[in-house]
Amino acid sequence: SRHWEQISKETRIRMAFDASFTLEALLDFGLADHGEIVERVTKLAKSEHDLESSLNRMFDNARQCSLTFIDNPLRECMMLAPIKDIQDMLDDSLVTCRLMLRSNYIEPFRLRTTEWLLKVTYLQDVLYNWMSCESRWLELKPIFASTGVNSIERYLPQACRWYNVVDANFGRIIERVQLNSNLLAIAGSEKILASLIECNATLDRIYASLPEFLEARRKEWPRFYFLSNLDILSITSLASH
Repeated sequence: SRHWEQISKETRIRMAFDASFTLEALLDFGLADHGEIVERVTKLAKSEHDLESSLNRMFDNARQCSLTFIDNPLRECMMLAPIKDIQDMLDDSLVTCRLMLRSNYIEPFRLRTTEWLLKVTYLQDVLYNWMSCESRWLELKPIFASTGVNSIERYLPQACRWYNVVDANFGRIIERVQLNSNLLAIAGSEKILASLIECNATLDRIYASLPEFLEARRKEWPRFYFLSNLDILSITSLASH
């Protein structure tokens, strides 16, 4: 009724939005004499409707999307299933939101669009940090999570403690998201991104602690110069088994 109220105000035609609100009544009141006003407001209403429809469509698409998990038998753990479709959807939403905010007709939906833009950006940050954390967590898992007499723990006790912290925290994140993996639920939880960023910062510290140890191993065993860092770590972790 907002646009009808605008027409009523500009044409000075009193409109009762009840059973008497009919086209015949409007014509009797002389609405046809205000064609320019009606056409302008109609164009405004159409443009605003298109923007609102786009906003609702983005929201509905996200509501129908959830993160899924698959078993990683090699690492004996759960990992995120491919997310390319979700990433593409979020990328499209980001572009659409930015274009909408540049529209001359966005004002009635500016707040909703801005809020949704922030949620889309948040979700992109979550997925980026999740994939970064998961790939490195899986990469280090067989080395730092091995059982028995572990020479890695003797050489790199602090790195092992850091990895155990990441292992526990990332496991809790996975468990929490599995309870409600819908994108809208994730977008409403600020703790998920903060926890992922903390996990990645700890993983950064682990990787930063490795070069000195790896160089010492290469000097001790020159053939190690032909191996990757992870190969050396893996061999070292198995050396005393």
